[in-house]
Amino acid sequence: MKNYHKYLEAACSVLSTNPEFNVPDTVGYNAAKMLVDEFRSGFSSSFNGEVLGIPINLLDCDQGVVLVKDLFVIHEIALLIKIQELNKSSKFKNFFDFGANIGLYSIFASNLNLNVKSFEPDPITYDLFQANISENNINNGNLQTFNSAIWSSETELEFTRVVENRTASGITKSGKNFYGETNTFSVQCVNVNDVIKSDSIIKIDVEGSELEIFNAILWEDISNVVLFIELGSEEVRTGIFNTC
Repeated sequence: MKNYHKYLEAACSVLSTNPEFNVPDTVGYNAAKMLVDEFRSGFSSSFNGEVLGIPINLLDCDQGVVLVKDLFVIHEIALLIKIQELNKSSKFKNFFDFGANIGLYSIFASNLNLNVKSFEPDPITYDLFQANISENNINNGNLQTFNSAIWSSETELEFTRVVENRTASGITKSGKNFYGETNTFSVQCVNVNDVIKSDSIIKIDVEGSELEIFNAILWEDISNVVLFIELGSEEVRTGIFNTC
């Protein structure tokens, strides 16, 4: 089998040192993309190895058209690099994963010895997440998972599952345009302010509900926080930048 991990190491080097990695058609972006594509070509159904020196095992997880290798794209790898860099600063104790999916970031952060709390509302995806936790033999007590959504208040809401791509599923009232075959069901939602705390790295990737959560956070009650948030629509981007 091709030693595809060497391509990941090289891609991480490019992503760590080149500020243009996320600008299409620049030298940095094209170099990183070539290396990431080579890395992704080395596996398809599951992943067993290391990411940035951290052991990660991800089972073959059926999420419709999305395969395990589709989790390893430039911006996702760049985020893993940032999380590791922040952890090395010793300034952060916690990692909150809102929209944990099958657990890549949560498992990575747990293996960095951060205290991790992860939220994934879809019960099918949550079960896959649990299977990946078992596959990684995580038993040090620093990873807590919740089959719930994060919201601006404690409530129960309708959730829309995109059957052919569960990574695109989310809270129905978020306003996102869910496509293809879908089904809906109720999920429990946890108030974001009952969860987050100071000295934390927070990832929010909740398919359209980011602005709802961002605006609800009582920022004056927490400090020393780094936030990574998906800006998947113009409304979310405008809303967050106008607030900041």
